Amino acid sequence: MTTADSVGQESLLHNQDYLRYWFARAVSTLGSQATYVAFPLMALGTFQSALAASLVTACSYGSTLVVGLHAGVLADQFDRKWLMVSVEVLQAMAMLAMATMLLTGWVPLAGACAVAFVNGALFAVYASCSNAALPDLVGPDLLPRAIARNQMRDFALAVAGPPLGGLLIVWSIEAPFLFNVGTLLLAAVLTATIRRPLPSGRAAVRGRASLAGVRLVLRDRVLRWATLFLAGQSVVLTSSFFAVVALLANRSSAVTMGVALACQAGGGLLGSLAATRIHARVGGTQLLLAQGFSWTAGLGLLAVTVNPVVVCVVLGFMWLTVPATRIAFQTHLTVVTPPGVRGRVQSVVFLVQSTGTAIGPLLAGVVISATSDISTLLVTCLISGMVTVSCVLLPNFRARLTWRRNLDE
Repeated sequence: MTTADSVGQESLLHNQDYLRYWFARAVSTLGSQATYVAFPLMALGTFQSALAASLVTACSYGSTLVVGLHAGVLADQFDRKWLMVSVEVLQAMAMLAMATMLLTGWVPLAGACAVAFVNGALFAVYASCSNAALPDLVGPDLLPRAIARNQMRDFALAVAGPPLGGLLIVWSIEAPFLFNVGTLLLAAVLTATIRRPLPSGRAAVRGRASLAGVRLVLRDRVLRWATLFLAGQSVVLTSSFFAVVALLANRSSAVTMGVALACQAGGGLLGSLAATRIHARVGGTQLLLAQGFSWTAGLGLLAVTVNPVVVCVVLGFMWLTVPATRIAFQTHLTVVTPPGVRGRVQSVVFLVQSTGTAIGPLLAGVVISATSDISTLLVTCLISGMVTVSCVLLPNFRARLTWRRNLDE
């Protein structure tokens, strides 16, 4: 049997199981990115209410609050390969249900919320399982490089996915969801071909299994602090996303919106190309603060202009530092987490961040309904600034600047 240590000596390009994992996620991500822009557009067009559309978006993100810690328990209790396959098939069924409702012309708000909720809950399980399985596929030596390549893939597809989703929804409102059905089923087939064992951690934890990840995150200072920071930034991310969608929907076309979101992903892609070098030279805390300040400045600029070109440039700028920050965080998480509880820790992090993610669109919907999309961007800018500045004012902040050095150790 190939162990994680021996895998670490293997080139990523010659690691067939990693390539199968990589391409499976690429296929499913392309479909997910198409529905990423199609879901809020469908909701806005169907229900003619920003508040109702924000509720659908919030159900997708907020489902993690319900499945929460149990997603990580599933990732640690069952064979991770077959759990990923099962989740992809179930997600395809959820997307098929959404497409069927659109084809019949009967789309109740409760039905759209239910599909969004189920899809989000399944993704929470998949994310915990996929992230927990990656170190077993590539080993510790190549983990930062693998994370960087995964992010390059995701951001590259995020460049192509939103314009594709915009074009598909212009052609037919159900087309993006049917497209996602096909990509998810193909991804399930590719994932099933992985040969390397991706074992569970069933016997690794005693006592309350769902609380094992919570205890580890609370015990590790860097995980605790960085997870809370990223939760605050998750509010900013989803609130600003919904505000930009509403802003462009009122002033432009679906295709223009897709291009703007593709530029956002383009910034992430450029950041991914240099992420491993940046991570090797810059401390994790500095990376988090760079992300916080760049997002605050970017949202301020978006609030004072509605020019589509400026929106595209600013969105790309905001995402430049995100890939290196994610590498620093995920690498530290892997270093301090035993393999048998890796899924649980991933689910705790995902749960805390998703709490902020669910709050964002609801906040945006309420502010837009009461005032305007510009006001929503200003409120989000204020939140981003407060989260970032509060980190600077935390006690023992200088000690946290050793994050990268602790990772290397």
